[in-house]
Amino acid sequence: MNPIRAVIVDDEELAREGLKTLIKDYCPYVTIVGMADGIAQGYEMIKEHNPNLVFMDIEMPHGSGFDLLDSLGSRKFKLIFTTAYTNYAIKAVKEHADDYLLKPIDPDELQAKADASGLSIDNWWMQQTSYVPTNDPSDWILPAPGPTTWDNSNRYGPLGD
Repeated sequence: MNPIRAVIVDDEELAREGLKTLIKDYCPYVTIVGMADGIAQGYEMIKEHNPNLVFMDIEMPHGSGFDLLDSLGSRKFKLIFTTAYTNYAIKAVKEHADDYLLKPIDPDELQAKADASGLSIDNWWMQQTSYVPTNDPSDWILPAPGPTTWDNSNRYGPLGD
């Protein structure tokens, strides 16, 4: 399994870089695979990288985020609009946006919305830990009663010996 691949589409460089930094700091399971400064470049980035998640501004020169969505036709990614304009919220919902972040972006809200994007953060965590669930109780690692230490068998055991 791969981490969540994301593209950022925003005409403002500071907004793109700021969002990239917030994602790096607060959403480690999201990898930015491309950043675009408008709808033409956004179209190319989305087609080239096939992201799971797109963070998209709405108001941009030479067209809007809605225009970009129209040019893509069907989409296979989750969409979070990032904009400073509250008046687009209803249209964003009608365009089947998965979420909406108002600028300036609050880090905790970003993390909550990325977590809620439904892109299997649990799958990302399982990839990082190589954890494979099992129904065999002999494979379960359970803490021993009382003070414990990590022994050579990767299982908890009593202190001493």
